[in-house]
Amino acid sequence: MNAHSPSMPHDARPSPGRKPWIDWLRAMAAFAVVVIHVTAPLYAQIATLHRTDWWIANIANCAVRFAVPLFVMLAGALLLGRNEDAAAFYAKRAARLLPAFIFWSVFYLLFAWATGGDGLDLRERFVNAVLVTGATYYHLWYLPMFFGLMLVHPFLNAWLVGRRPDRADLVAFFAVVAFFAALHQAAELIEAVKGLRLEWAGAFAWFVGCYAAGYVLEARLYRRLPNLLLIGVFLAVAAAGALGNFALVMAMGLVQRQFVLPDSGLAVLAMTAALFCLFRQNAARLPQSRFVAAAAEASFGIYLIHPVFLYVLDHALPLPQRGAAWYIPLAALGVFLASLGTIASLRRVPLFRAVC
Repeated sequence: MNAHSPSMPHDARPSPGRKPWIDWLRAMAAFAVVVIHVTAPLYAQIATLHRTDWWIANIANCAVRFAVPLFVMLAGALLLGRNEDAAAFYAKRAARLLPAFIFWSVFYLLFAWATGGDGLDLRERFVNAVLVTGATYYHLWYLPMFFGLMLVHPFLNAWLVGRRPDRADLVAFFAVVAFFAALHQAAELIEAVKGLRLEWAGAFAWFVGCYAAGYVLEARLYRRLPNLLLIGVFLAVAAAGALGNFALVMAMGLVQRQFVLPDSGLAVLAMTAALFCLFRQNAARLPQSRFVAAAAEASFGIYLIHPVFLYVLDHALPLPQRGAAWYIPLAALGVFLASLGTIASLRRVPLFRAVC
């Protein structure tokens, strides 16, 4: 997400040092997140939806499972490999991420309470967010996960660049270890006393490989891979996911998308790496687009705000029982463009630039 990228002028003209292929991937990742959330309700209605329409939703959902891992991989490509000590890195990341985390957590705490989706009051929702999910709305799980990645970044980075840790690095390392040890101890106590399982604290660990892969594929992969091989890997993973989902439904009645192609799974990592390499090695063929650059610059904000427009869509247009082939692209494009337009407008206000 552009939580890790430099700011860009409002006219979104690609700067000379900017890599258009990264802009394309960031824009694609933001759109893919929208498609995932547009298709999810259709996927869940296998019992009532026409089978052809369910398969369209299933295939579309599987084809864009790379969304969050791609954001993580791009973050690794952009942040890793710099000769920067832990203190300087933490200061920069905290200044960029903490305001966004606080603002959007409070915003969605109030939004969820006002819309009353699950009947929880403000206190219950806050406790659930702090102790269980780490997020005040379903998509905000990404932020505590990304915080975890940022905490381990300096040590992973030092290893990748071959830099010997100095005293400050070692102090930071043991401080991070102590923090997670204390968090683990608190989680066990909370589960024993309250019966609440703290789910979010270790989520970042499953994305460390994806984060490091972004740097390795960008800076250390010197050979060109066959385009057909990369496309084949991508399509094979999407197809296997769609067939696996159907098999789980038929064999066990599990109408869950995350079992076959979870965000942190090996298959999705392979799919994401294939897409990343495909765009990287064909960068010269990609045009510099002001629209793509603007979407890339707003990708973090699009991710954060799009559930608001999904909510509007769900209440303005009932889910169709037929016509998924037209509903999915039109709904996803509408939500994406509404989110992009809103974030582009908000970013004209300096105060909002700090949170989106």
